[in-house]
Amino acid sequence: MLSLGHCVRRITSPALRSTTNIASKQWQKRTYAGFAANDKGPQFRHFLAVGLVGTMIFGLVVKRIDEQDSSSSLAKRKNSFSEEEWDAYLKTQQRTKMFEEGDFYLVPQGKNLKGVQDVIAKVSAEGSEPVVVDLNKLIKAQLEDPNSKYGTLLRQSFESEEPEAPGCEYKFNYTLAHGIFTQLVKRELETKKDSKVFVLLNYPNNIKEAIKFETDIATCTKLLVLDDDSKDDVIDYFQTVDKVIKADQL
Repeated sequence: MLSLGHCVRRITSPALRSTTNIASKQWQKRTYAGFAANDKGPQFRHFLAVGLVGTMIFGLVVKRIDEQDSSSSLAKRKNSFSEEEWDAYLKTQQRTKMFEEGDFYLVPQGKNLKGVQDVIAKVSAEGSEPVVVDLNKLIKAQLEDPNSKYGTLLRQSFESEEPEAPGCEYKFNYTLAHGIFTQLVKRELETKKDSKVFVLLNYPNNIKEAIKFETDIATCTKLLVLDDDSKDDVIDYFQTVDKVIKADQL
């Protein structure tokens, strides 16, 4: 009778191992051949499908980005509107304005003191002087206030002060959030809601602030130009809806 050790040695004999190896190799060859027959590599139609899907996704992303950039979109659309159409369009897009009534005169280049005095005299309603807000003074006060949250934001992005500038004297870098100057103006007007006539000097200082003003605070009555040679993106912006006039034509 064979012992267990003899059985193990017989099963693991060289002849049996050789036969097993040959059978295993033949099976592997058949299996690989089957896989190779089915795997013909990437087809042209696969690349075409991937390209089409990628193009569609890219188009949708660009569309969504453009839709989300409300300032840019509004600025582009305004060129094709009349003044009445633009005001009607703003009413459909904006939240409740701070002022639904009142006359707001914007003077983005308000450093001409004599011109400013003439404007104030002309827009005074029934002997009462209008509310006058100067963006340069608002910015200066915030920069000098160590406890102001707006002052902190302004100081962090401050670049330079330009006293010779025809409008806003302060320059800030790209990190400053859009709308902060409109927020300063809005805070200043919080206690002036009973007034009917307003003159805002050296504001708006860019197109995005102009849009923010008309969506959050009030509709611009007129944008006033004090000097004949005044040129500015904000002036061009309001010119598209015929709201720009020279101060002496008021």
